[in-house]
Amino acid sequence: MNAMNAMNAMNAMNAMNALNAMNAMNAMNAMNAMNSVTTGTPLDVGALRIPSTTLTDLGRHTLAQTELLCPPTRLPHTFDQGTPGDASDDIAAHLTFPRWLVLKDQVERVRVACATPVPGTCGNGVVEGGEDCDTGIALGQPGACQTVTVAIDEDLDGNGTPETSVSYEVFSAIGLACADRAYRPFLLHPTTGPEATSSPETFNTFFRYLCLQSWDEAQGKAVYRCGKGLLAAGVSGYAVRDGTLSARPIYLSSLSWGGNVWNRHWQFREHHIGSIPEPIAAGQQVGYALDAAWGLNPRDTHPGGASKEPDYLAALALKTATNRSGVTVSPYNRANATAGVAFDARELNQCEPGYHGYPDLASTGALEQNMLLNLSVAGWYQDGCTWARDWALPTLPTQQVGSCQVFDIGSGPSQARMGLNLGDTTPRRCPSFATCEPGQSCCVGRFALGSYNSCAVKSDGTLWCFGSNSDGQLGRGTIDGGSASALPVLEQKGSDVVPLTGVIQVLLGRSYGCVRRNDGGLWCWGKNDLGQLGDGSTLTRTYPVPVTALTGGAAVEQGAAGASFVCVRRTDGTLWCWGSNATGELGDGTTIMRSSPGRVTALGTETVDLAAGSTYACARQADGRLWCWGDNGFGQLGDGTTLPHAAPAPVTALGTAVAQVSLGGGQSCARVGDGSVWCWGANTYGQVGDGTTIDRYYPTPVTALGTTALELYAVGGGHSYATTTAACPAGASPLRSGGRRVHGPQSSSR
Repeated sequence: MNAMNAMNAMNAMNAMNALNAMNAMNAMNAMNAMNSVTTGTPLDVGALRIPSTTLTDLGRHTLAQTELLCPPTRLPHTFDQGTPGDASDDIAAHLTFPRWLVLKDQVERVRVACATPVPGTCGNGVVEGGEDCDTGIALGQPGACQTVTVAIDEDLDGNGTPETSVSYEVFSAIGLACADRAYRPFLLHPTTGPEATSSPETFNTFFRYLCLQSWDEAQGKAVYRCGKGLLAAGVSGYAVRDGTLSARPIYLSSLSWGGNVWNRHWQFREHHIGSIPEPIAAGQQVGYALDAAWGLNPRDTHPGGASKEPDYLAALALKTATNRSGVTVSPYNRANATAGVAFDARELNQCEPGYHGYPDLASTGALEQNMLLNLSVAGWYQDGCTWARDWALPTLPTQQVGSCQVFDIGSGPSQARMGLNLGDTTPRRCPSFATCEPGQSCCVGRFALGSYNSCAVKSDGTLWCFGSNSDGQLGRGTIDGGSASALPVLEQKGSDVVPLTGVIQVLLGRSYGCVRRNDGGLWCWGKNDLGQLGDGSTLTRTYPVPVTALTGGAAVEQGAAGASFVCVRRTDGTLWCWGSNATGELGDGTTIMRSSPGRVTALGTETVDLAAGSTYACARQADGRLWCWGDNGFGQLGDGTTLPHAAPAPVTALGTAVAQVSLGGGQSCARVGDGSVWCWGANTYGQVGDGTTIDRYYPTPVTALGTTALELYAVGGGHSYATTTAACPAGASPLRSGGRRVHGPQSSSR
């Protein structure tokens, strides 16, 4: 029986109602408990409020839908890089944590229903508090309430064939997911088989699976899906420097937020942010190239008795920074080539066969700014990677020892605790997360439909377009009849013309296009008669050109294109627009065309989402309110009138519950927090969805959808649609940083 089927056996347990997921974090204040702090600093972000996410019940969504609709936790932070009190050299960043952030430091056994009451003095049955307290009767004694167990057929030797059935006890914990959602995962602890243990240590085999509910479309019900991994101490993630997409690993002992303390982080066995899972068995190493290779328990010691914690932090820095699924790397913390220390299968050894030539990254395992994991780079990075320069990472000298080119291992000022070598045949490349910003999903927004052409981003970051090319909107340096086949958009680099790369999002308007790239900037091409390309001119561009006014500041995080205007949201929460402005669609209070970006000052720095219609736009604020501006001939601004607005006006009828907005030619739709959809504006063809063809000047509920909408869209001038199934187009699967698919909870015992 696999992990998913085993967990499904628990669906009928009404006794587990008390373990249901809770949406409000503050409801958990009574459950707060924080054990001893490990290396690192606790970070208290107080009652910081972030935009509400779209999910209210994880069990109603498939894992693919959750990947699209459930963002990671992202918190603002400033690092003091220079003189205390002098903000001029500080570094502003956003702390980005995994989607399934951490587990609460509260873990309890799940028991079958029994008649024996739990004594009131026994608390909530926390493991560390003594198991007898769960029922007042010791396990195994008459009258005790037994722990729920499941059996899983395990392939423990990795040969593809299960060789034994392992029995697992079921525990429950509290987790934080989707940035602001609390959920109840289940943890499985082996009681039989070679991994069985009674030790409640965090970073070992005590918990082997994390299981959570998701919707199974084939069965038409919620089921439990499990992913194998470990429960690690502390919280790890990235700090993404503002104005860039350069990410540096961070580590916290705990995160306190709204009175709740999170200090455990579930690390899936494969391809998860910050994973330092298990070692390859002794004698089976062929280079430490795999995710399942690093086996560093921070509570363990080396054979000589030294703590492994600095090595763990150094390995965490290297693993999280390289982010190289499928790239052969060899970490090492033993200087056998430089000090004559013999090979030890329990350690990470320098100069393994096949890893002689390319020193890559190194770390001392120390924390800087109480949070940033120490990193140094080989000289190549300073010349070839803005990532290293953005964070001012120091260059560490390397040395040739025999056939090996390595960092020096030691405790001196030019030495590292741990180094990393690439495989001899592995070409160097920057750990720049070319496909996706750390922690973000890049399925939505990776294709677009224009008035006369279409474009899609491939998994290698190149952009391919097809359709009309009457104004150079295919971005290939020509104006012609177009193409019925997809062709790559090209970029001029000096005298060369090469495919445009690093594309994260594509926007298409009427005969023009723009892309958001992984350098944090925006590039546009095509028709430019109304300044819609944002390059300060009205000249048609047949190759993409940068919107230079947006460089040097906060990175562009989202964009939306109207018929002849563009708006973007930057990582600092500001909104900028340019292009046509005949009906006030730029939101700057005027009707003056702009060929360069101008800021929508009325919305401050709290914009979290935006959408553009043909000649109007809307933005959602952090407080859940919706603001719209521009053309209003059909009531599409939702304020009860048909008067245009040159500055943002609130859609007061929706209050503070807006979760998503989508705009078409003259109709608008919003999805609110309870899953219901409201539409307004042009309704000649019934596009408002209220069963009539009467234009609506105020938001009107689409009652036929109830509260099951997951995603909504408005296309062109004639129709809107909402989905209850969110899926990625072919070739644009949900991806994590660096193109890694999220191998989170799933029905595989691996």
